[in-house]
Amino acid sequence: MNAPLDTTGITRIEVVDAPALFLHLAIFIDNRQLIGDETFRLVSFTGNESVSEPFEYQLELHGNDQWQADPQRKARIETLRFDSLIGKPVTFAVGLPDISDDPPTTAIMRSSLRFQAALTGGSTAGLSLFNGMVAAFAMAGPGVYHLTVRPALWRLTLANRYEIYDDRSVAQAVVDVLAYHHIVPDMAAVDGLATARSQDWLQAGESDYEFLRRLMGKAHLYFYFRHGARGHELVFANRPDYPDQVLPGQPLRYTFTDTDANGLGQFDVIGDYRYQQSLGISAVHTVFTRQYQAWQVDGVPPILQFDAPPHSAEAGDQVFMQHKVYQYGNDKLAAEHFARMTMQASSTAASQLSGGSFCALFRAGFRFCMSEADRADCQPSPVRPSLEGRPFVLTRVEHEASQDGGYRNKFEATEASGLVAAFSLADTQQGSVLAVVVEHASERVPKSWKYYEKGDFDPQTQSYLDSASDQRQVKAQGVYVRLATDAPATRRWVKLAAHMQTAPEIGAQVIVSRANDESELPELQQVVQAGGNKVVTPSTWTADTRVGSGYSTRYGDGISLGFGAGSVADLGKAVNIASGAYETGRFRDAGYNQGANYGFSTSESTAASASQDLAATYGPYQSHADDLLSVNESFGSSFSRSVGQVQSGIAQHDISYNDSHFGQTESLTKVDRTARSSSTHGGDVSNRTVMQADSYNFTQVDGKSTSETTHNGKLSSTTTVNADTSNRTEHFGNVDNFTRISQVSTSRNEIGVQSNSSAIGVSNSNDVIGASVNVNLTGASSQTGMTGISSSTHLVGVSDSTSLTGVTDACNITGVSTQLSLTGVEDKLNLYGISSEISLGVIGYRYQDELLKPKMEQEGPTLKLLSALLIIL
Repeated sequence: MNAPLDTTGITRIEVVDAPALFLHLAIFIDNRQLIGDETFRLVSFTGNESVSEPFEYQLELHGNDQWQADPQRKARIETLRFDSLIGKPVTFAVGLPDISDDPPTTAIMRSSLRFQAALTGGSTAGLSLFNGMVAAFAMAGPGVYHLTVRPALWRLTLANRYEIYDDRSVAQAVVDVLAYHHIVPDMAAVDGLATARSQDWLQAGESDYEFLRRLMGKAHLYFYFRHGARGHELVFANRPDYPDQVLPGQPLRYTFTDTDANGLGQFDVIGDYRYQQSLGISAVHTVFTRQYQAWQVDGVPPILQFDAPPHSAEAGDQVFMQHKVYQYGNDKLAAEHFARMTMQASSTAASQLSGGSFCALFRAGFRFCMSEADRADCQPSPVRPSLEGRPFVLTRVEHEASQDGGYRNKFEATEASGLVAAFSLADTQQGSVLAVVVEHASERVPKSWKYYEKGDFDPQTQSYLDSASDQRQVKAQGVYVRLATDAPATRRWVKLAAHMQTAPEIGAQVIVSRANDESELPELQQVVQAGGNKVVTPSTWTADTRVGSGYSTRYGDGISLGFGAGSVADLGKAVNIASGAYETGRFRDAGYNQGANYGFSTSESTAASASQDLAATYGPYQSHADDLLSVNESFGSSFSRSVGQVQSGIAQHDISYNDSHFGQTESLTKVDRTARSSSTHGGDVSNRTVMQADSYNFTQVDGKSTSETTHNGKLSSTTTVNADTSNRTEHFGNVDNFTRISQVSTSRNEIGVQSNSSAIGVSNSNDVIGASVNVNLTGASSQTGMTGISSSTHLVGVSDSTSLTGVTDACNITGVSTQLSLTGVEDKLNLYGISSEISLGVIGYRYQDELLKPKMEQEGPTLKLLSALLIIL
């Protein structure tokens, strides 16, 4: 009723009484159930194990799955599902020879009892134990099964992840990745670089096992396994610290006489051995490079070299140059320690002991010694003294065992003084190397990372020849570099990569590698960090075209210096000017530019008609400008809006020229406080304004207005108005006009019709005139004066006044008038065509009416002609 629907991978096996066997097996289903020799009989197994590799064993099992339907035996049938076995722990063992006089059956039985005791925590003496997990289970012919056993470490090959291990040493990262698979390693023999240096590690999709192997290569780590009755332990180390557990305290004999049954029983014998030494490296030269990051320093970061060269006496010719690059940490002592470990690892590759053995205790990573002695009570007679007493460590073991008690292995071993960590000449920085650009002839370095001089770039050329080609010679652009592995004074020329149009500055970090073509020329393929570059194309120009829009955001200040290609640059002066301005703290950006620039701007609508006309742009004074700075031509409308506290402009030019043509111009200026305008002209001043339409000027001054004009030379002002003119001035406060003329002042007015109207509350006028000549010719004049109080004082030395009036109509209404006139000499002539005069006295009474008749009066030198119709003078 409860039978599984899918019977694939299910078998039924009869359980028998506990047999006495030489090979033993136990599969742990869980903590309470195990499948042992009573279900599966281990008939044979083969397998191999190596240092720093997961082991693999192939087991052949026999079980009685051809049972009969016997009610008494049915209760002893066990149903097994394959998937219930996969991944379960399994222990199998080889019974070691039992040297005693008991019958063989008794010895086999004792071996079985030892195995059962070991499974429950008892002694493991007399057993060679193997432990792992069921990696595969297969069913073959009737009663025949095959079991594949691998370590729990093999699970790492079945999982990958994307993970960052934060602030971990190599040893800690190894423990972390194993913890994902519930594996707790033994790290007691791990030290040095594996524990001293902490950093972040990135596992980017690779399997956990591949990531583990990568970590091991960072610190000469290796691993092996210790097998027990109920488990196996993964042991890591990076020093020659090998367990002596093959035969504790007992060497293995490497001479023997026969291979019969008695000989096979001698499991401490090594036969068919071969010891080999190969030519290997003679010394290790390790160079650690600390590469500072761009964010660690201002300017181009340096690289530091920690050199651990071999002693000259041991160097030889086969020197392994090992180069490692680190971003931080390490020093010369660390480089020397790493070099010693690399040399120890290389020595294991140069010597090898291989052979066969009957010792079932052989395990990869374990140590043993060799001796020729047959018995402890015999005097040693070494056949090959070179192997006598020498310790070796097993690096590889191939096991083969059968049910009849036969066991043998093939092994490989190396000197126990060496390090069994993997060694390869590829264990160094290969394919590319870090370098620094240097000056070709000296140790010159840039003075400042902020501002490079032209001399801080030193590209050099070198010729390549091909006598069989039509291109016999090519001059390649390149730079001199010092590789991170070079001595301090070394200089090597390398060409620039094919894609490079610029050369980096002296001191720049670069990557040198082989060209990705058949030539494989050494070339500078990548600039790691540089502060500038120099164009090395034939024209010294580069081009860059971009189609597409973009956004740009900047947060920060800037100082920029610019010189023309042919400029005589004074870098120090430019730096002082720009940095001095920036250091005031008032500017976000400061710059210095030397050389003229030209700009042409046009709107979209004027682009078709816009054309360059430098002659018109220069104007009439091009020949006067030997200090040209900028020329701009623009077509289109421009708008500008400025809001701030101060707007100041200072200009000092020999010639100022402005030619503007506007269809309409408006200028609005509002000054809330003081307005001051001052002009000083050292030469002639000519102002000409032509208005072919209406002109309107309005000035409103709410406060005090003072206007001063000083002319030290001749002043000529001409105003021609061909239409009506209206001038209006309103003063709501005091008005003070002062005019001083030290020479002759001549004023001439020709007026067709003039109308003046004045309304003055109080008028005080003082004139001091040495000599005054006024000539007025008026066709018609109408004047109206209304004066509340008028006080007039005239002091005239000599006054000559001539007045010619066609018609005069004057009306004066004066409340109070006080006149005082002091005249030294007066000569006055009035000619009237028609004169009418009415005088009314306010206080007292006076009425005077003059008839319209000709009359001439003369008072002293004064002549009056009255009522004349026509007077021609």
